[in-house]
Amino acid sequence: MSDAVEAWCRREARQLEGVPAALRASVARQVLGGEREDLRTWFSLREGRWVAARDVGAEAVVWIVDHLFSFGRVDEVEAGLARHEGLRRRVAAMGGLPGEASSRDVVDECVWRFARATRRGAPRFFVEDEAGCAFRPSYDEAVVARVRGAAIDVGDASFTALWPETPLRAGDEPVRRVVEPEPKSPRFAESLRVAHRALFAAPRATAAFFGERRRRRREDRAERHAEESFVETVAPRCATPVTVSTDLAWVREHVRDERFRIVGPEDVASADAAFFGSGGVGARLRDEQLRSWYDYEAALIRKDHLSATLERAGLSEVAPLTFDLEIDLDAALEAALAEPRAAWILKPVDLGRSIGVLVTSSPRCIFAHAACGYVAQRYVENPVLFEGRKVDLRLVVLLRSARPLELYAHDVVFLRAANKPHDLAALGDLEVALTAMHLLDKPSRHPRLADFERAFPGGPAAFRAVLARCHAILADLFRAAADQHPGFAASSRASRAIYGCDFLLERLPDDPLACRPRLLEVTFSPAYLAVSDHMPDAYPDFADDCFRCLFLAQATNLTRLS
Repeated sequence: MSDAVEAWCRREARQLEGVPAALRASVARQVLGGEREDLRTWFSLREGRWVAARDVGAEAVVWIVDHLFSFGRVDEVEAGLARHEGLRRRVAAMGGLPGEASSRDVVDECVWRFARATRRGAPRFFVEDEAGCAFRPSYDEAVVARVRGAAIDVGDASFTALWPETPLRAGDEPVRRVVEPEPKSPRFAESLRVAHRALFAAPRATAAFFGERRRRRREDRAERHAEESFVETVAPRCATPVTVSTDLAWVREHVRDERFRIVGPEDVASADAAFFGSGGVGARLRDEQLRSWYDYEAALIRKDHLSATLERAGLSEVAPLTFDLEIDLDAALEAALAEPRAAWILKPVDLGRSIGVLVTSSPRCIFAHAACGYVAQRYVENPVLFEGRKVDLRLVVLLRSARPLELYAHDVVFLRAANKPHDLAALGDLEVALTAMHLLDKPSRHPRLADFERAFPGGPAAFRAVLARCHAILADLFRAAADQHPGFAASSRASRAIYGCDFLLERLPDDPLACRPRLLEVTFSPAYLAVSDHMPDAYPDFADDCFRCLFLAQATNLTRLS
């Protein structure tokens, strides 16, 4: 191995992890030298599909396949195809569409058919050239002749390294997995194969097809919940002064009550409490130290687990219809195909701050995100508006104990608004569909809560009644989490946490003055909005209110929910 090849392999070691060790030097030589193994030396095309022209052993050779383009957002690729007619026609031909097909149709029918994701969370997709897309998708596990690929970025260029995963014999038509690497769950991998075939191969499946699969799966799914005893705890008041170790700027800047001594994370060992935005990752705490997180709080703050918590508690109606795509892909595609015009908001299950969020009506787009760690949530199409713009409510809740439940909501409610008028035809524009504009690096135009209350259907009294309903929903939710997860309840002795709970208000079609709150998500360590350039009003005592409640059992400007 030459020095240049060895150095490149070391530098790109992380990207090469998915490539067999024996082939990494060959990848490096082909990338650095520009002389590539020609697929046509090993395969011939038959009706647009590669067929092995000679025998080749497993992991005996590696081929480099170029990417036509990559993208992170749907509007990026639609706009790009609209600008580049030749590329649009090329991708259309790969998917069997006529050259005059619109950019939107090419994305829906062809791009999502061939797109592969480079990571979970907020994925970046790529589409390979005709050579990479000419391998037949693996729909049948009985077919053993396979090739496999791994995407690699080098500077501004990206490509896929492909190799035989199994021995190939002359005449074999090798297949390639729909998702690489394939999920560890055999059931989810099977769902992806079935969905890809149903959405992109003839004959196309209907909502009824996925509905039948969903019903069969639900019949097979046995719900098992271990019966465990709970320990009733009462959260004590801390002796003062309370030394709090934190990595959060808002705690350092805005907690002013002299009964708290704020120190940095480097002093956590001697502190009474650890209040970390990181959730205590890597922190070693004494048993008696308080901490700002609960065990098993993922039941609330992960979007997929929140949906499951609500469903098990019989509370699904308080949130928009939501599917964890790893578990309920069939149900999600059934719903999307049954209402072709319905919009769905896709969210990474474990990311916040609107990272990776998009809105789509395409079942194929939903499928493409299924292996990237997403939920699909029905977009609320008839929200309460302010000055024509979509708004939502951020409630900050304080959990002193999960069992018995001691939960408070701060009386300050943060109102957030989209920048642009609500328009169901323009939901691809996140300044229309989302409200947290500061998370999109956009100037915020959030209204004052008092102005919203006056404009609210029925006035301030009606708004307060809706807010009371939000409080009841949260009490039910946190009680359900404690019921379902003994570890969540048992951690009450040492845990004190703050969560941000987001609600959208949905107008009811039969009464123009009525609406119902819809819980969107629960956020751990929410952004501090009480003193923020993004909000129209400041609440300088907010941080002290929260800390007095959590550590001193004093409820000022707070409403107890349980």
